[in-house]
Amino acid sequence: MAAPPSQLAARRAHDRVAQDAGLAEELATELARALQLPGTNRTLGRTFVRYGLAALKEPTEERAEQAFLAKAKSLASIRPELASQLLHRVRERLRNATLQLAAERDEAAAAAPGGGRGGG
Repeated sequence: MAAPPSQLAARRAHDRVAQDAGLAEELATELARALQLPGTNRTLGRTFVRYGLAALKEPTEERAEQAFLAKAKSLASIRPELASQLLHRVRERLRNATLQLAAERDEAAAAAPGGGRGGG
């Protein structure tokens, strides 16, 4: 049985953020600065994006922050404030991806035969 449309849309938004190279680069740059690394580490950035997406599945914002901080500290010694900022960026990208997918779906429905307003 196929997933309901809302679950499918959520999965697509999740996948879009997970594959967002720009977001991974932003997080990698922030981490490099905070950890005083000689350069950015894209793998670390992608890992933090994955950790953020996993944490955002928690039922409350507080639990999401705790889960993200715990995962983040397993890789690097970062301040809770930085972890919160990084998680916020992932949350915003996920929200934007969800809105963008909804707009794309609405546009496609309006363009489909019989899907728009009016008619002959």
